Amino acid sequence: MMSSDSNKIILNSITELKLVLDKMYNVDDYENYIDNLDILENTFVNRNNWLLHYNVQGLLSFTKLTELQMFVNKFPIKVISLNEHWLNSSQLSNLNTFECFVLASHYIRVSSTRGGSCILVKKGTQFIERNDLIVSLKEDFVFESCCIAIPNESQLVISIYHNTNKSNVDGFLIKLEKLFKALKRESKRNHVYITSDFNIDILESCRDYNLRNRFLNLLISYGYTYNFKMPTRVTKETMSCIDNIITNNRVKQSKLLNIELGLSDHRALLISVDCKNDFTAQKGSTRKRIFTAQNIAGMVDCISNTSWNVCQLSTVQENFNSFLSSFKTCFESSFPYKSVKAKCGSKNILKNKRWITNGIIESSKKKRELHKIAKSSNDVNFIQYVKDYKHIFKKVCTAAKRMYNCKYISDSKNKSKAVWHVVKSELGISTTKKQDCTRLKIKDEICVDTKHIAHHLNIMFVNTTYKISANPQINSAIQLLSNFNCNKQASFVFKNVSAQEVHRVIMSLRNTKSVAWDEIPVQVLKASALYISQPLALIVNHSFMCGQFPSQLKYADVIPVFKKGERQDPNNYRPVSILPSISKVFEKIAHKQLCTYLENNGFLCKNQYGFRSGHSTIEAASEMIEQILEALDGSQDTAGIFCDLSKAFDCVNHSLLVSKLKFYGILGKPLEWFQSFLTDRKQRILLNNNGINIHHHGQTYVVVYHKDLFWVLYYLLFLKMICLIMLKII
Repeated sequence: MMSSDSNKIILNSITELKLVLDKMYNVDDYENYIDNLDILENTFVNRNNWLLHYNVQGLLSFTKLTELQMFVNKFPIKVISLNEHWLNSSQLSNLNTFECFVLASHYIRVSSTRGGSCILVKKGTQFIERNDLIVSLKEDFVFESCCIAIPNESQLVISIYHNTNKSNVDGFLIKLEKLFKALKRESKRNHVYITSDFNIDILESCRDYNLRNRFLNLLISYGYTYNFKMPTRVTKETMSCIDNIITNNRVKQSKLLNIELGLSDHRALLISVDCKNDFTAQKGSTRKRIFTAQNIAGMVDCISNTSWNVCQLSTVQENFNSFLSSFKTCFESSFPYKSVKAKCGSKNILKNKRWITNGIIESSKKKRELHKIAKSSNDVNFIQYVKDYKHIFKKVCTAAKRMYNCKYISDSKNKSKAVWHVVKSELGISTTKKQDCTRLKIKDEICVDTKHIAHHLNIMFVNTTYKISANPQINSAIQLLSNFNCNKQASFVFKNVSAQEVHRVIMSLRNTKSVAWDEIPVQVLKASALYISQPLALIVNHSFMCGQFPSQLKYADVIPVFKKGERQDPNNYRPVSILPSISKVFEKIAHKQLCTYLENNGFLCKNQYGFRSGHSTIEAASEMIEQILEALDGSQDTAGIFCDLSKAFDCVNHSLLVSKLKFYGILGKPLEWFQSFLTDRKQRILLNNNGINIHHHGQTYVVVYHKDLFWVLYYLLFLKMICLIMLKII
């Protein structure tokens, strides 16, 4: 509890501070000096886009990151400029934990720790990193800068941090003038925003009046205006305006906000930015099908009254066409297209930080208010109280986060996947597979034409197999296989499947939101399973009997996914194929029968692990450790050889694969079915334009190979040779 004397001191300090501000600034300026976030929220109502500048004094603490995001995600901020992030190259991924923001550009100190600057932009904003304007100016302590351009809005944003304690002020002013000269052409066609902790006080009461005048005269001579005239850093002893956002004469009169966030001894600065296109409108809407419980119930009712014209036609293709046509008729009438607003804003605030309770949010507000009061208080007891409050708040956040993560992992069916999700979330590594690749370097030039990019990726993915695969010596490979003992009398035959088995397979499919060209999600297939199992069983059996795989199920939507390295290099993207859900039913049934046949006849080596029931990678690691321990107990030397095969699945040659299938007793109609499954596959490339619009390109289908259940099984057959040879050598 605080004493009445302490309260009087606090109130007197606040009153004294207000009187000082009233004398220094006019009423309009003072109204922009906001500490109450409730007032701030009302201020934002009629504003669409803001630029935030803040000297955060370190983002190493996850509580500070979280509190900053609690503020940022609550309001329509488009660009964030941060000084003194204190992060090194390995810690920079922490900034990826910001919801709905991406790291656009950054500066990290080379010769020392701390300092630095960075710029983040709202997802969906097209930007270009413009380090060409500042590359010759960058220097630790003197000019720690990064720069981006937003072409669609004709905006240029530059973030600068200058440390006067360890640098020459004259050197900084020289570099700043060089920047203004470099911006002469850019400033004629762009709105320029230079956000910085200049560490040069521009208040009338500043200590170095000559330096102030030199700085302001430099701005004026090149046509730039400083926007903030109020204190941006307030301590017990001093008030100074060392942070600012300066703009060129193309920037119209903007609304300014000077806010105490309580995360450092600097205040956050916000300026409304001019936009040709309203960013909230850019998020826009998209047409999609809505899968509500009511719509799904309507779909089931429609399917239950459908008469299936199956197996009364001559070919597998005609039978499947008839089934798909009837199913799609019910599907399209039950799930019509609707316009839906894109989600990335206040409604999705902190979606990956569900451990943040209402109590933590209220405690954060109180901590911010206490921090503000403590900056002007001389009460030792009160200052200690604020320190204790901050310490307890941090411990509460840590405990809440730990409890939530433990519960999340405990409640998850796949605990290994849940653990990795938590780890990636903490490291700021994106867990989504879809990546924007709308800017790629093709023939040493940056390409932004999505049609050209899709065509280039399409050709690259298709030709990968031909580039990697060596000319296989099929006869030599089969001869080598013959040297090992195996059941050469075995013969594989597809067994007929029942409606009950098809139903079990459908219900075992993994729930996923991704859909292929047919737009049918797994949840709709599961809801209809009771009524489509019988006709699907007839089609599957007919397919096995005729040795034909329906051609519609060979079409795939391919999404380029970024792996590692330079994002503008097309070679750093791998294709992820999305196949129709119905295709997975055919695959699972055939895969189970083939796998049982190979296991029962000993065609798979017992030392092969991965993608096999009872032979997971955990068992492989366990056996390896057991063998190492056994060797150590016997005073034997141990050695291990670990190989990582690049693009391993792409190396599987079809001709050699078919020859091996024949060797293992897969002949006649079953072999024709697998050949039909493998050949004449076609694809189209899907590009995700920064999460806003999906662009479909590559409508001309081409032959391509996809990694599915069979591909894994085929690859195991290839690896068996290496496994047998190694066992023979050992």
